[in-house]
Amino acid sequence: MLALGGLIPLLLALHSVGATSPGAAWRWLRGADHGLPYHTSLLNPLTALWGIARSLIYAPYPHEASLAAVIALSALGVASWGALLALRRIPGAAVRPADDGLRSLCLWWLPPLALFGVLFYPSDTERWIFALPLVALWLAPLPGRAAALVIALMAAANLLAFDLPAARDRSGRERAAEVDRHTGRGDLIVSPGNGWDEMLGFSTRAPARRFILIYFVGEERSLSAAVARMHRSIARAQAAGERVFVARLEDRSDRRGFKELAWFGLSPDGFAALFARYRPRPSALAGLWELSPP
Repeated sequence: MLALGGLIPLLLALHSVGATSPGAAWRWLRGADHGLPYHTSLLNPLTALWGIARSLIYAPYPHEASLAAVIALSALGVASWGALLALRRIPGAAVRPADDGLRSLCLWWLPPLALFGVLFYPSDTERWIFALPLVALWLAPLPGRAAALVIALMAAANLLAFDLPAARDRSGRERAAEVDRHTGRGDLIVSPGNGWDEMLGFSTRAPARRFILIYFVGEERSLSAAVARMHRSIARAQAAGERVFVARLEDRSDRRGFKELAWFGLSPDGFAALFARYRPRPSALAGLWELSPP
């Protein structure tokens, strides 16, 4: 029954999108990559374990905080899982009659989630968050004082950790706000994406239009189609007399966005070369270049 309970919604979803053959079903499931196929490797299971640890204790990515902070908070996540498992082993810590049912539920619920998590961006906590309710059921009820102490320590660690990236480095947010103050409606800003350029427009009510290349690569599922679309957007804006800028044209310190573009064969130098025809010149704002009509 548990197997049918998990299988029926999936079959209904597949039917609703017309994915009625195994091949079509697999292509639909692969759509979870948002058009940016994750490059799987032997390191995926280790990355997945880190994502599972991060689902309990917020640990920033290496580009968000110091390596020491990343390691320390990741270790707290591993320790939190260890503490929860230790509580489970305390006599009387769980409702024993429910064990068989929960074990069956684990059998049908967790493997598909785990496979999905390992294949698609396994370090992201949202890959694992749906498994946590089942873990909570399996662990409950926990011993009162011990459970309260573990939960309190986890809550305190998350409260302290959550602001670490922002406390360390606000330069991206400040840079985007500075660009927002000097651009607006009637401007177009092209960027690779996944860096500070994604915060453009957050600090103004009249933001410039944006063309985030990696978004359109995912939408088009093609680098060449996305680049062609970008050039058309630039041409329309320049024909209308609008200012056109490119952000992060020579950003060597932040791999975000460029790493994903490299999956499609576009290097940082290749990204810069896309704008050679527009003779980019540095603007008065750091990280922003203005483009001229070709």
